[in-house]
This record gives sequence, structure tokens and C-alpha cells, in this order.
Amino acid sequence: MIRSTRGRRGEQKSRRPKKISGEGDNAAVNLQSADGTATLRAGGDAKLSSWLPAYPSPMAKGSLTSTVNGMTQSGFGFNAADRSSNVLEYYQPQLKTSGFDIKQSVAAGESGILVAESGGRTVTATVGGSGEKPNVSLMAIQQQ
Repeated sequence: MIRSTRGRRGEQKSRRPKKISGEGDNAAVNLQSADGTATLRAGGDAKLSSWLPAYPSPMAKGSLTSTVNGMTQSGFGFNAADRSSNVLEYYQPQLKTSGFDIKQSVAAGESGILVAESGGRTVTATVGGSGEKPNVSLMAIQQQ
């Protein structure tokens, strides 16, 4: 947990390292505590986990990655230049080819969810919104 640097009555608490980098669409905030680290990115510099299939031509919105007690959790948001159903149809075979078991796949209209697991890794893809640029959210969890 990241705590404030101010205690009661203005007492100074120990500082936790933090770093702000980039600018505009490539800004990032890095936080570190005794429990782990967290990185929040906005815009085009959102990086997927190396084991997670990347969707072709995403319009990145941002990412959040945290590592605590040997577990890394990453969230990625983007708009796809495609319909919702095509996004889910892309991820299902990509994840299977990468050794994941599909645990859940549900589509309803222009929304859907896909959950896949492999060893200590879990991927959840959520797609929603109508039209040709749906919102896509990927959550990737990896146990060390």
C-alpha cells in the first residue's frame, strides 16, 4: 500500500519511491512500496505482457501493471478497429494456440467476455460498445 508522506500533525513519514515519465500520450507513473510496484500508463505506450497475444491495430488507451508478493496483474484498455464479435473471435484461437484453456466465452449482441487459463496465468478479455470501434479490456494475471 502506498501511504501519504504526511502523518498526523504534519509529521513526516518515510517516502516511497515514485517516478513520473513521458509526456502527452506516453505518460507513465511508477510507484513502489515495500509490498510491490505499480505502473500506470496513458495512451500509446501501453505494453502487453509478452505472453499475451496482441490484437492487430489497437488504438491504445492505457495500462496498469502491479506486482505484489509474486503476482503480476496487468490491465490494458484499447479501442479495436473492428466489431466486438471479431475481437473475441481473434482471441479465442490465439489463446488456445498459446496453450490456454478457454474457461468461459459469452457473447451477447455487441458485448462479450472470454476467460482463459494456463498454469499460473489467467486472461480475461471483455469487449463492449456498439459500432466499429468497441472498447476492449484485457486483464492478465500471472503467479510467479
